[in-house]
Amino acid sequence: MKAELILKVVAWRIISILMTLIVLYAVTGDTQEATWITILLHTVFTIGHYIFERFWESKIKRKIT
Repeated sequence: MKAELILKVVAWRIISILMTLIVLYAVTGDTQEATWITILLHTVFTIGHYIFERFWESKIKRKIT
């Protein structure tokens, strides 16, 4: 089950990155600019997700259980 979850997360991350790159390229018309913005956004999203998960585990999940 855990391997399946990791595979699902990685697959979604790849799809999400590609969708962001395609949309940004359509908006900017510049491959290099779209690539750098995509990298920046997904770095921020990954860090934000990590912080959210840590917060959830330490505060919210404890209150629920």
